[in-house]
Formats: sequence, C-alpha cells, structure tokens
Amino acid sequence: MVAAVILAAGQSKRMNGTDKLFLDINSINMFEHSFILAKKLNIACCIVVTNNEKISNKAKEYNFLTVKSPNALNGMGFSVAEGAKALPDKITHAVFLNADQPFISAEIINNLIDKAQKTDKIIVPMAGDRPTSPCIFPKRYFDKLGMLQGENGGRIIWQQNIDDVLFENVPQNQMIDIDTTEVYNALTNN
Repeated sequence: MVAAVILAAGQSKRMNGTDKLFLDINSINMFEHSFILAKKLNIACCIVVTNNEKISNKAKEYNFLTVKSPNALNGMGFSVAEGAKALPDKITHAVFLNADQPFISAEIINNLIDKAQKTDKIIVPMAGDRPTSPCIFPKRYFDKLGMLQGENGGRIIWQQNIDDVLFENVPQNQMIDIDTTEVYNALTNN
C-alpha cells in the first residue's frame, strides 16, 4: 500500500515575504493543487505536513491526515522526517510530494508508483538531466527518512543508496517548482 506525504511546511524564503503556497495558480491556491493531485493517485492515504491552520483545515476537507513540523524553520529535512514518522505500518511505499509543484499530472505519478511497487526500489524522477521530486521510497527507508534534519530532504537518502535507485524520465514542464517571484510571474504571465 502506498501513501502520499505532501510537504507544505516550507518558509518561502525566496519569495520576498510572500507565502508561495497561497499564490493563485488557475484560480486555486498553489498548495491545493497537490491535494487535488493526491486524490487522483493510487494511494491508500495522504499525510500533509504543515504548520499552517488554513492548509490543515483544507486537508481535513480532503480527509487527509495532518502533522506539524515544529522545526520546519530549520530545513526541509525536519518536515520529511515528520511525514515519514506519521506513516501507518501497513504502508509499503511513500511518495513525497512538494506543495509547490502545481503542474504534475496524476498519470506521471501513478506510473512512478507502479514502478516502485514492481521493483521495490527508490524511484527518482529525472527532468532532463536533473533529478527532481517527487521521489518514492520503499518502507525499508522510512526509519532513515524519519531521522532527517536540516536542509537535507530525501535526496541524501537516495544518494547514500544509489545502487537501490531507479531513475525515471519525466516531462520537464511538469516538474517545475515555484520557488521565486520571477518563476511565478513567468508561469502565470504576471
């Protein structure tokens, strides 16, 4: 059984004081695109890691579990860890979705999930020549993910276990993460 972990506790440090997760993308808050995506995935449950009450309330509307990341200010690793620690025992694989990637299609992620279940490897999407998110981890890595701290997310785990990684090509235009005002403006024609 697969779970999705949506990482929505970031600080939008490169957005000049704007919380990017509330930016408008096609008349929907950016973070909610990850919720809509999760509803279309072949998963058993979804966990949203957030410290924001509005995001938490919206997650409840989707019947998603929420967990807080009290140390999110200190780096993404803490949020990945909180999500990993919240995974139910029955879960065999977890896909870690970033709430700032609003253009990913369910078809792409469901194909990655299928590969993960068939191979039982860490799945790392490749957009062109660049590894990107969302990665999928088998259960044997949940404990290591649950110990992450600082700026290091799941990348450090798959880099340390490179022989257990399957790289999968994905369309570059779907993997865009919106980290700066310039990227947002370019994508939304503002």
